[in-house]
Amino acid sequence: MNKLLLSSFLLAFSFLQAQKNLLNSEGVPFLKGDKWGIMNIKTKEFIIEPKYDRIENFEKLSTNLYPFYNQDGKMGALFYGEVDGRLFKGEMIPAKYDSIANIYNNGKFNGYLVYDKNKNGLKNNKGELVIPVENERIYSKSKKNND
Repeated sequence: MNKLLLSSFLLAFSFLQAQKNLLNSEGVPFLKGDKWGIMNIKTKEFIIEPKYDRIENFEKLSTNLYPFYNQDGKMGALFYGEVDGRLFKGEMIPAKYDSIANIYNNGKFNGYLVYDKNKNGLKNNKGELVIPVENERIYSKSKKNND
């Protein structure tokens, strides 16, 4: 029951966040047939080809897009933007997790919390695994007075 309530809340929050972000974005989730992709609303061209069961948590920070996708019941992360000075568009994280959340540090995108089979792990902003998915909980450590 708690998972259902949490899922409903997250879905509603993601929808509201998506609506807010669409107002500031050139890229929008777009359904073609029964698959989702991301289309540039100005050029009418696909930024990300429609091949996903669902696209959600459509976030835009500066010129980068950070949506999640669902494929065959698992979640992954898409990315459209600049990485190390080069344009990247596509799957940043493969669809093999039960859930994914973006991580921010001082308002800047910093990576992903990945959750699978009741275990958590962390991936950096390039999708590279930095903490294996084998922890029950992951806590952040805040720095105070530069120590």
